[in-house]
Amino acid sequence: MNETILSTESNGSKVEAKAVETPSKPNDSEGERQADEPGSPNGAPAADTNGVAATTTENNTITIQVRSTSPPPAEDQTDAGASVSSSSTIIGAAAITRIEINGSNIKDTMNDIGGARDGSRSELGMGDDDDDDDDASDISSVINAPSVISQTPDRYGFMGGEQYTHESEPNPPPEVIRKREMKWLTMLSHWDTTMKNSFKTVRNRCRKGIPRSVRGRAWYYLCGAVYLHKKNPDTFKNLLDQEGKSECIEDIRKDLHRQFPWHEIFMEDGHGQEDLFRVLKAYSILNEKDGYCQAQAPIAATLLMHMPAEEAFWCLVAVCDKYLKGYYSPGMEQLQLDGDILFGLLKRVSPTVYKHLKKQKIEPVLYMTEWFLCAYTRTLPWSSVLRVWDMFLCEGVKILFRVGLVLLKYTLGRTDVLKQCPNMYDTLPVLKNLPNYVTHENFMVVQMKRLDISDDQMRREHYKQVMKRKKAEKKKAKLEAAQKRLQQKEARSVSSSRQNVNISQETAL
Repeated sequence: MNETILSTESNGSKVEAKAVETPSKPNDSEGERQADEPGSPNGAPAADTNGVAATTTENNTITIQVRSTSPPPAEDQTDAGASVSSSSTIIGAAAITRIEINGSNIKDTMNDIGGARDGSRSELGMGDDDDDDDDASDISSVINAPSVISQTPDRYGFMGGEQYTHESEPNPPPEVIRKREMKWLTMLSHWDTTMKNSFKTVRNRCRKGIPRSVRGRAWYYLCGAVYLHKKNPDTFKNLLDQEGKSECIEDIRKDLHRQFPWHEIFMEDGHGQEDLFRVLKAYSILNEKDGYCQAQAPIAATLLMHMPAEEAFWCLVAVCDKYLKGYYSPGMEQLQLDGDILFGLLKRVSPTVYKHLKKQKIEPVLYMTEWFLCAYTRTLPWSSVLRVWDMFLCEGVKILFRVGLVLLKYTLGRTDVLKQCPNMYDTLPVLKNLPNYVTHENFMVVQMKRLDISDDQMRREHYKQVMKRKKAEKKKAKLEAAQKRLQQKEARSVSSSRQNVNISQETAL
């Protein structure tokens, strides 16, 4: 095994890299995923077509593995501008290069992505509470790198893929985490009383982020699944005993392998796919009218990462039937209505972005469908997904609107970005590939709080769009009735003409 030491200086900081040659394996190309882009603004290492895998060690060191298939260069390239892939070719063809870079400047990297670390703790928490010593969420301060593969899962259980998270800073001290956990356990043990008398406290603690150790139980209580389960203790088992519609069962089986395949419970040797099938099958039988919708799968999968199958089923029932009611019906009328509401609110939040989208005639369903249908599980970094869900299950669907407004405002709100989007074919890809600094959890939470939108304004916009839709439906019904009367009149006229012709022919004979 050979070692190559690289030493460079960048921005006044010395960075040392150790490259270690290890034997290549026959199936290495199958076990590694290539990064999607050459670099990431959030501080993730650059990647080329050779493929990069990065992990973070306990001593704040980033380990990057690069598979090189190009021949070694004529001479070493050790200048400060040399990329990771250039360094890797020093070792030789078909070798695995392991580069360990001291991570002393990781905190500076995080400061560059707009995480609002200079903001006050109360701003990061979206509210004031008695938790002055533990406002920081234990799921904050993470970097989402391009698709990677790791031998060990991240803190959320992902072995790789787009959801894989690199930690930039350690968790809060154990005593702080323990204190927060005890507060949640106390609330959960007296849940009805807490929700009745101290809902504001529950809401503020949800906005600050629920501790990982109690998140599953907290979600189970927040969405009301606990009451549905108690009321129907044998329903899940009885539903599984039924066969279900063959077309729904077939569609569910086709989608199982697509749900977070790099999470440890959904990999081939995990139990997740079987549990996911049971949950989705049971719900498709329970809600026979709407059946199975593909967008339900990532929601059910997210729930299964935090709780057993039966509890996940009742949480799915609560989310689909109460929070996202009407979203999964064949016509998706409620989703279209909420898209119009989002667009109406955008006019107040960011008139510039509103005018841009309206000028290009970009309908809301073209960009917000996946956001709302999947509750952002397919859109945001995983740390941000969890923060959004903590608030969503506590406060309801208005959280989805707030997240959507932040994404639209800060993705398209800059003049230089708008200039690069002269038509809808340039604008839609930008909304599909959201900037990392916009989707970072701390930035999002702060900006959600700062939005100039109140609950009353949301309700008024909802009423406005409902009335507008009803008015359009009445106008359409009147137009259809007028057309029907015209057709009937023409039919009678044709019939009368034929009768006159027949009478004339009979008279002639």
